[in-house]
Amino acid sequence: ALQVFSFEVFFIAIMSAYSQYLEEHIQSELTKALSQAALRNPKDPVDFIGNYLLRIIAEDDKAKKNAEIQAKWREEDQALELKAKERQIRIQQKIDAEKAEKLEIEAFYVQLANNTCKIDALQSWSEWMEKKTQSSSVYIARPCQITNDEQQSSALLYEAVS
Repeated sequence: ALQVFSFEVFFIAIMSAYSQYLEEHIQSELTKALSQAALRNPKDPVDFIGNYLLRIIAEDDKAKKNAEIQAKWREEDQALELKAKERQIRIQQKIDAEKAEKLEIEAFYVQLANNTCKIDALQSWSEWMEKKTQSSSVYIARPCQITNDEQQSSALLYEAVS
């Protein structure tokens, strides 16, 4: 009696799984095929039902391929949107950097105008130019004429050195 009970439980479990599989994967399509066969009343209903099911398979394959294409397009669209956002961020960073540079220059000119003597202003200018050009040093000079033993020559008179 124990073996019969085990077999019955096993049989019920298999039938339940089989029934669930039929419900999930076959029942709706088969029901559609049977109802179409009943409505159209074909000469060969088995052939009609088989062809109807094959058409459903072909439509499902086409739908899957279309879904794959749509998913790929969405991925491409997302990648393009990301690139566009990154580009927009770079543009905004460049604009922000240009604004900051402009503010820095304006602040420097205000500071330069507040210098009380020419030497301090020239020294500030040479130090600022050194920083901006990343040079090791900057010289500010003006041309002048030097007379030596009644001979004139051109020279540069340095007024500031960074």
